[in-house]
Amino acid sequence: MKRMQVDECSVQLTLYVAEPHVGDRRSKVDELLRRAAAAGVSGGTVLAAFQGFGRRHSHEPKFWHRADETPLIVILVDTRDRIDTLLALVDEVLPNAVAVTRQVRSVRYLPSPPQ
Repeated sequence: MKRMQVDECSVQLTLYVAEPHVGDRRSKVDELLRRAAAAGVSGGTVLAAFQGFGRRHSHEPKFWHRADETPLIVILVDTRDRIDTLLALVDEVLPNAVAVTRQVRSVRYLPSPPQ
């Protein structure tokens, strides 16, 4: 089956979430993803980081390392307008996250329509 390619300019929003003192941090990330999907954002992924550091302290893997201290990275990709709207949502749901945006080229591969 031949595949169709959709090529477009997009914006990638990367959020660095490292708030070890917020016990419900993962549920906040879940809430952000649910609301982003409901707003029609093209896609999003959450990655757990192995190690990191921030303003307060280092997050290092140790035997006693708590699961709620794992640094998280949230990546969302969509149009500039949707990402700008999403940034207001981030400010509400994850106000202490660090947000980085960059322009990217997204290529989406779709099945070709039947002929």
